[in-house]
Amino acid sequence: MRSGAVKWSANGFGRGATILVDEHLLSITENGQLVLVQPNTNAYTEVARFLAIPNYDDFTNKCWNTPAVSDGRVYVRSTAWGACFDLSMPDLKLDPPQPLATGELRLTVRTVTGAPVDSNRLAGIEVRAASDIVQALTQWTQLTNRLVLTDGVVRIDSVNSGTQPRKFFIVSEPK
Repeated sequence: MRSGAVKWSANGFGRGATILVDEHLLSITENGQLVLVQPNTNAYTEVARFLAIPNYDDFTNKCWNTPAVSDGRVYVRSTAWGACFDLSMPDLKLDPPQPLATGELRLTVRTVTGAPVDSNRLAGIEVRAASDIVQALTQWTQLTNRLVLTDGVVRIDSVNSGTQPRKFFIVSEPK
């Protein structure tokens, strides 16, 4: 900042706005993309991006407002829309799928902290699968396989890997 020398730049942000959140830059572009960037003086390093405000229009729908963050939620608005996204860190995580015999997989669910999963949570855990990661979560298929809790870790066996070259899984605990 003292010298005013440009270390890096990135196109496509327009008159958006940027804030610092948990050691990352969070930007809303003028056309509604929410972008997470790693602060690095030597290079532009994008971590994630998604369309937060749809239907950009130069006259009626543009984002010039700074995002707001509170309790894991990101609030954004444009001249026509407002949105809130819950991006809080989930309590549960999936280990990478383990191949079993005959084209099946084993999925393992743990807590992010490594604490044991309590047995009273088992009924509320949902695991969903999709062959296309960009599908809306409501279109992901909920697995009906039995969840087995052993030593604080949830195991799901005999998950069909299907004929798709890639399969994606997500775990959640809807409230």
